[in-house]
Amino acid sequence: MLAAVLAGVGVLLLFTAVRPEGEQVEHFGESLVRALAAQAVEPVLEQDLITLGVLTNRLVALPEVNGASVHDMDNASLALSGDVRRGQVFSAQVVDNGQSAAVVRIFVDAKAFGTSTPWGLVMAALVWTVLAPLAVLATGRIAIPLPAPGIRRQTSSAGEADPLAALPEPEPLPCHLLTINLFNQLALAGETRQEALAVARSRAEQIASLYLGVVRDLPGTGLLLEFPANGSDDRPFHVLCAAFVTSRLLAACDSGGRYRLAVHTCLLEGEETLSLEDEIVKDSAVLSALAGDNRIALSGRFLATVPYAQRVEGTTMTHPLLDELDSCDGAFLATALAEPHGALMEAQLADLLDGYEDGSTARESTF
Repeated sequence: MLAAVLAGVGVLLLFTAVRPEGEQVEHFGESLVRALAAQAVEPVLEQDLITLGVLTNRLVALPEVNGASVHDMDNASLALSGDVRRGQVFSAQVVDNGQSAAVVRIFVDAKAFGTSTPWGLVMAALVWTVLAPLAVLATGRIAIPLPAPGIRRQTSSAGEADPLAALPEPEPLPCHLLTINLFNQLALAGETRQEALAVARSRAEQIASLYLGVVRDLPGTGLLLEFPANGSDDRPFHVLCAAFVTSRLLAACDSGGRYRLAVHTCLLEGEETLSLEDEIVKDSAVLSALAGDNRIALSGRFLATVPYAQRVEGTTMTHPLLDELDSCDGAFLATALAEPHGALMEAQLADLLDGYEDGSTARESTF
């Protein structure tokens, strides 16, 4: 049955190749993400990460696909291939017996679709049609493809482009910032300060891996974690969960460092990268200093992006310095996550701490 699904996808891609450009992108993205969701049912249920990796790698091999990913319903990454920071995003749910088990996303390069016949797409479709079913039959794996409701797509440009003109610039996308402030670094001796920063980086890189972020050094403050948009409407809340887990991890370590955290947000256009000299980064550093040890300060601008903000508990912050932070729009001291999110965060935290205790993750003394 799965072989038939893959063959059907190949036919759909061939049909896509002769459509107008705009329809090509839509049909291509929706067809592929539905197919990926159907194929991912069995490996998701079995936690077969190798097979999920093979599926995403095959999609990324197509020249029109920048990246592909599979995440469970807690946004933990199960498979990720290619570049998931660029492209038109298509996503679908992996459904088993009416229950959502995971979310799959593909990131399509719209620029790869032209007004002429896309022979590369035709060849890719032929390869998918002929070889993919054979590969499935050869492995002897049989999966039951189920419908994947909830198809969503996010475009990086608005309106229809003139086929004779250059593609319009993509719309700015949000990038959420988590600042880790080693507040007492000036009071620490050189080696102790470096150890405290190394501990923070170790924890930060672990969180960045789980929540699809990037860690950067922030001289004079500590570290900056960037979490670019990933196609999920709930991305801000996931970043907030990452902040809570990070804070608890740092509070549990014995490095001599006093860590304060802040979460802020900005918009980046196209391939734009955030400069550490940007006012938003400086405001985030100040906001973190006002949070207090092992506390998390949220800018009002970030909190406004969180769907169902009642899921986070805390109080409004008041401080004269907040009036000087023009990019923040006020501030909020986050103290807890409402249930059941708090319990899920505690479970993830326990797993991470167990990793340090059993030696599967680097400990402070190994830096």
